[in-house]
Amino acid sequence: MLFKEQLGITPHQYVLNKRVDAAKRLIEKGNLNLGQIAELTGFSGQSTFTHAFSRLQGVSPSQYRKRFS
Repeated sequence: MLFKEQLGITPHQYVLNKRVDAAKRLIEKGNLNLGQIAELTGFSGQSTFTHAFSRLQGVSPSQYRKRFS
């Protein structure tokens, strides 16, 4: 409760945001496919990664990648 009180989000949301931030950096580098990025950032699969990323960023990982290619 103290964590949420201080930061305004739950510990799970905080960790999820950090994992998506790491995924964004990996996408921007452009040398890994989305399945590899999902695995490296701790998601159970690419679909779980895509769902979380899309919900938090408003665009899919592939759409995000197109911005950097």
